[in-house]
Amino acid sequence: RVPPKLAALVFEVQEKLAEIRAVRQANGMETPAGLASELEAVRDALDAQVQGLHGELEANFSRWEEGTESPALSSELKRVLSELAYLGTLTRDMEKEVNQSWNA
Repeated sequence: RVPPKLAALVFEVQEKLAEIRAVRQANGMETPAGLASELEAVRDALDAQVQGLHGELEANFSRWEEGTESPALSSELKRVLSELAYLGTLTRDMEKEVNQSWNA
């Protein structure tokens, strides 16, 4: 299940990837420059989100190690790990489409 906080981003990235595939299929072209630059901007935003989530994860693990084990902390850890997994998948999917070597 896509975390609600990331649903719009997942939809946006999947739309861009579908657009790239459609252009390639129709014209046999490489990734159009405009779409590639849009995806690059999205990838930069994803990287920033990942860095922020890593910071949250470190803080949560510190709390865990201090003995602050609680259902709320467990839920927070699961949320952060889930978001990191989705962002990792999005990043991989974007790399796969933008870099032709994956598709060769």
